[in-house]
Amino acid sequence: DFCLSRGLGDVYKRQRPMLARTGNAPDWLETARARLLRAGVDPSQDIDARMVAATHHISRGDYPKALLELNAARELRTPRTPPMKAAALLERRAHVLDRLGRYDDADKTLTEATELLEQHGCAHSDAMVLVLINRGNLQWFQDRKSEGVRTLERAIELGEHLQGSSPIELGRALSDLGAYQMQRGRNEAATKALLRAERLLPTHYVVQANLAILFGELSCREARDVARCQDEGQAKAYRYQLRAYELAREQLTAGHPSLSQIAGNLAYDYTQQGRYVLALQHYDEALDGLTAAYGERHIKLIRPLLGALEVAVRTDNKTSAARLGPWLRKASDAHKKALGPAALSVIDYTLLR
Repeated sequence: DFCLSRGLGDVYKRQRPMLARTGNAPDWLETARARLLRAGVDPSQDIDARMVAATHHISRGDYPKALLELNAARELRTPRTPPMKAAALLERRAHVLDRLGRYDDADKTLTEATELLEQHGCAHSDAMVLVLINRGNLQWFQDRKSEGVRTLERAIELGEHLQGSSPIELGRALSDLGAYQMQRGRNEAATKALLRAERLLPTHYVVQANLAILFGELSCREARDVARCQDEGQAKAYRYQLRAYELAREQLTAGHPSLSQIAGNLAYDYTQQGRYVLALQHYDEALDGLTAAYGERHIKLIRPLLGALEVAVRTDNKTSAARLGPWLRKASDAHKKALGPAALSVIDYTLLR
């Protein structure tokens, strides 16, 4: 039974993309866990099965179910649990808490993971790279933006020094760093980070989506024909955004929050092109998926809410405007500090229209 349970786990890892699409993974995982425990193995071994189950739920964007599995795994920890396994569990739990907007809990969990790794002489390990990546992203959303950038840079430097870190994780870290540098107006640093990310992950939807935003933001002040340059930049951005959406649909399940966020980005491009029907369709997709994942007041809903309201105003759709306006107000009021005065001014202006 024990060998069979491990075999089922290996099959899951190899066939995870197919199982994620068909929805059979939970049955396989539950069978593996049940057989593992029936074999009379120490219950702490159930941590592995719980973490695999959580990974499956994360891949589908079902963060509440992932948290249930990780909380159960956390309760199974004993003094005999290997520190690297315990740190990996804490890092995944912090990642999920971050996605759910529980930033204080995520911060405490990352601190626990950091202290554990340092106590066992693992401060320069692949596990610490993952902890630092999570902490950098968390600091950014806690409005500690300079700290977040420095932490991500430290994570990337450590990962490259170790040379054993996953290219996926390093690519994602570079992509996040590029996105944050772009938001700070540091386009040269953003371009450098995102192009490095693309070399590591040429077909990853997140990298393509961030490159699309970058090309849409880059100015053409040095160009002789500014209008033509801007048109070409927007066209390039749209190609990247469309590619990101196509890749996300291939790699993620319907309703996944990352797919929903990219749908919102594509909706913005359709708005700029005056294709309002397509824009509203993609904004609806974005809002449905993000609401299902995070609830109605998460900070990630603000941008698609603002975009959808803008389309409603432009098309004189009073019914949609009446629904979206109060929703946007409630969501933005919950995140005033993180949004900052400039973003709040844009929201107020749109609401007044």
